[in-house]
Amino acid sequence: MKNLVIHPHDESTHFLRPIYNSLPNTTIVRDCISKKALIEMLKSHDSIFLLGHGSSNGLFKPNTL
Repeated sequence: MKNLVIHPHDESTHFLRPIYNSLPNTTIVRDCISKKALIEMLKSHDSIFLLGHGSSNGLFKPNTL
């Protein structure tokens, strides 16, 4: 199983790192990537974790991803 973690760099959410640090086969996205690259990552992973501050509309800090 391949895991994708989308966790924008934010000092106030570093405490969330233990959730995914020990998961095997994990790709972690913390910095800017293109929309095309993100879509390809979403397609190629089995589980997706979105971590950080957000709402039902998505994660805050949209300029970092």
